[in-house]
Amino acid sequence: MAGTLQPQRLSPATSAPAKPSSRANSGLWTGSTRASGSSSSSRKATMRHSRVSAAVTGHPRLRRVAQEIAERRSLAGIAVLFTPLSLFELLVMQRGLGGPGNRPALLLRPQNGGAPRTRSRAPLQRYLPGLDGMRALAVIAVVVFHSALGIAPGGFLGVEVFFVISGYIITRALLAEREESGRIALGSFWLRRARRLLPALFLLLFAVAAYTVVFEPGEAAGLRRDILAALAYVTNWDLIVAGETYFDSWERPSLLRHLWSLAVEEQFYVVWPLLMAGGLAILRNRLTLALILGGAAASAIAMAALYEPDSAVTRIYYGTDTRASGLLIGAALAFVWSARQSEGGGGLRERAGIWALTLAGLAGLGALVGFTFLADGDSPFLYQGGFALVGVATAALIVAGTHERSPLAKVLGLPLLRWVGLRSYGIYLWHWPVMVLTRPGVDVPLDGPALFVTQVAITLWLAEASYRWVELPVREGALGRLWEQVKEGARTPRWQRGAIAFGSAATVAGVGAIVAFMTVAQPPEDPPYFALGSVRLVNTTEVHANGGLEGAAPAQSPAPVAVLQEGTAAQGDVRSAANGVVPTAAGGDPVALALGTATRGTATAEQAASVAALSTTFETEVLAFEHRGSSTGDGSGVLVTAIGDSVMLGAAHELAAQVPGIDLDAAVGRQVSQAIRLLEERKANGQLGDVVLLHLGNNGKFSAKQFDRIMEVVGPERRVVFLTLKVDRSWEGANNEVLREGAERHQQAFLVDWRAALEKHPEVLWNDGTHLRPERASFYVALLSRYLRL
Repeated sequence: MAGTLQPQRLSPATSAPAKPSSRANSGLWTGSTRASGSSSSSRKATMRHSRVSAAVTGHPRLRRVAQEIAERRSLAGIAVLFTPLSLFELLVMQRGLGGPGNRPALLLRPQNGGAPRTRSRAPLQRYLPGLDGMRALAVIAVVVFHSALGIAPGGFLGVEVFFVISGYIITRALLAEREESGRIALGSFWLRRARRLLPALFLLLFAVAAYTVVFEPGEAAGLRRDILAALAYVTNWDLIVAGETYFDSWERPSLLRHLWSLAVEEQFYVVWPLLMAGGLAILRNRLTLALILGGAAASAIAMAALYEPDSAVTRIYYGTDTRASGLLIGAALAFVWSARQSEGGGGLRERAGIWALTLAGLAGLGALVGFTFLADGDSPFLYQGGFALVGVATAALIVAGTHERSPLAKVLGLPLLRWVGLRSYGIYLWHWPVMVLTRPGVDVPLDGPALFVTQVAITLWLAEASYRWVELPVREGALGRLWEQVKEGARTPRWQRGAIAFGSAATVAGVGAIVAFMTVAQPPEDPPYFALGSVRLVNTTEVHANGGLEGAAPAQSPAPVAVLQEGTAAQGDVRSAANGVVPTAAGGDPVALALGTATRGTATAEQAASVAALSTTFETEVLAFEHRGSSTGDGSGVLVTAIGDSVMLGAAHELAAQVPGIDLDAAVGRQVSQAIRLLEERKANGQLGDVVLLHLGNNGKFSAKQFDRIMEVVGPERRVVFLTLKVDRSWEGANNEVLREGAERHQQAFLVDWRAALEKHPEVLWNDGTHLRPERASFYVALLSRYLRL
């Protein structure tokens, strides 16, 4: 996450390059100064001594052996005195082997192989408070978007802001290091990224795993894959393979799904320094900049090319290639804009220039605010250049926000924004699992602003704890100091040694137990609607042109054919269409069937009254609809075409058994756009029934445009029956409103208020509050019976 990419604060000891002695500096970086004269060997030994002396400064363990190294006048002593880990630490530490400023030794040489510039320069990573303010605004947008408030439909674009900031900071750091030292320290760069990212990530993974093992052991097997993907930084590609959408999902998502953006950035951190080092070694800066801009354009074009309206955007939203434009826009900005330009001696000085820059930043900020409140995940323009525009707006804000004399920089640098920005990484990590585990009305008896304030308070507490007790200590070398204390056992009080030993043992035992449990955990048995995944059932009972059945009505309907998944349909009586498709139980009691009681044929007076009231609730004026022929006239025998998602899937076999001439196609996670394509295919093939039953919108947005398209495909000669939604997601209310307004606009559209029916009968559903229990599927059919009358 870009929230981690804060410019390094340098301590006084390291804020400016040290001034080494002439012997330490001579020939160490350029390799061009040759020792001469009879004292050549002595000078070489002295230079080696100076290199080590500079390297060990500030490192306790290295200082202890410095004297012995000096006496031997040989670096070979290091191999004997240091462990491999210490040697690697020596190579990549910020005060490692090297030369001016004790720069690292694991380096790539510059293009011309010459000596780096040695004149005094500003610190490579001067702190820029405006960037922390931008991080704060970005993470606030993301948190509000993920809440149930529904007031920032474009808040997910805060992630794009993080991408641009990341590309800018990382490229700026690499350019500044190369300009100062002439080389790029790959090992040092990756170690800094690991120190900044991994501690908080490990803590999150441990906490999520512990929670799952203790409170949700049935989910441990699924979480195992998520943790492995997170550790490998491939969460985004794992989500693409799994087909898990970002915007459209009713069920409780993975507690680690938000790590997809961290995976994109980490992949960038691995590849980008290598490309920068290689590119700058053979190309001029201007050509490199042109290639970067070309890459950003190619990424945006790829997103636009892969985008399909009304289709899932999983591939283009998660893909590293299609989301690289933001990172590359930030990288390009680093080539043309440095915060040093705001200092004396260069950059925009005149008052008019400052205000012009500030106005550009305000324009960028205004654009970002507009995107946040006006755009949403279904906005086509976002995938056709919109993300690139967000990147450009962010770049304009960075320029104004990092200019020390810009009024906008002062606003972004306010203490509260900086406080949030410094903790934005932890806030991003923790807010998602907190919100996923506190769903309104499902996990907690709260909703609205009260729930949001509670979620934010928990998130901030966890983020502050992580920042104060994990992230900062690790960055400041706490692990190294702890290791030193362990090795210097004689100087450490016994109680401290005991505490360290106990804490280490408890940690190892806890992690081991969690890992062992998750290793052997088996996935739980899915509820029926997930076990099936998808199903298509066709009841081929023949129907007369007047709506009656062929011949005498059999006592039992035939088993549905063309079953694509295993399973048998429930058996039930088949009624004449002349009397309407009104389900009855084996004993003839429709009330018992509607309630799905265990003893069919019997029902209490209370149950009968309940169903009677339910019928009254849905007693609406049904426009006369004359049945025309046995079907659409193509001989397919299809009277009812039913298309739905996992809610309809729970009642699929009951519908197939009770409704003659039905062609039912239901699948988990089905989108409205997919259903439209199915309708188009069936109409083109002459397989569209006279009545179309649709239960859609549980998995994402259902737009008025999609509703009108459905009615256009179906045509005015068919009846279309929709059901309202009962799903614990932010789009429930908006989708139901679209359904109500659409039914008012189109005369042949009918709306069944499924949500209202469930308010008095919550026992019909699983604990998720959305899906049908299989034994209650007849309730679904009974509710639809009057609207499916043929």
